[in-house]
Amino acid sequence: MYKTPRLSFKYFLSYTRSMRNRNKDIGILIAVGVGVVAVAAIWIGYGYLQSLVAPKLELPVESVVVFHDANYIEVSGGEYSRILSINDFPDDVQVSTEASFGSSDVIREVEISPSNEWLAISIGGAAHDFGWIYRISSEELLPVAFSYGGGVAVMGWQTDTKVVFEITTPEPATYEKVIDVTDPPVYPGI
Repeated sequence: MYKTPRLSFKYFLSYTRSMRNRNKDIGILIAVGVGVVAVAAIWIGYGYLQSLVAPKLELPVESVVVFHDANYIEVSGGEYSRILSINDFPDDVQVSTEASFGSSDVIREVEISPSNEWLAISIGGAAHDFGWIYRISSEELLPVAFSYGGGVAVMGWQTDTKVVFEITTPEPATYEKVIDVTDPPVYPGI
């Protein structure tokens, strides 16, 4: 016949102590895990918030270097370095209310402004060219000139904020377009 073991008070005390210790250990592990997750969330959140409120890049005038080839533009100065790829230029640019074109075949020319704050860029497409301005501090890229069947060339900077693009049309006709980067043309007026 099967005998039921007799439970003693001593056995009961040792069992409850072991369960209490086990629960305490689990509680400690959970608290540590929650703490680690909270610290990681605060750390990541703080970094994100800092990026939103951090001052924009200010480059010393004498330290900006620009290099480009057909596919890349490298801008560097001090601790700052940025590489613009031909793929960073949109594949579809609205040039009028009825037409849009791709602009990302080849980087033709890049000129930096005298203040080292802006780049003037000419990009060639299949049958058309675009002129772009790029603000280094905010990494903002804007189309400002367009020619269908012709060409767009960067002629140079008149001042820190005015750049000249040469536009060639298929007729052939050539004219200069002066862009004030503080008030760039807005679609569809490029």
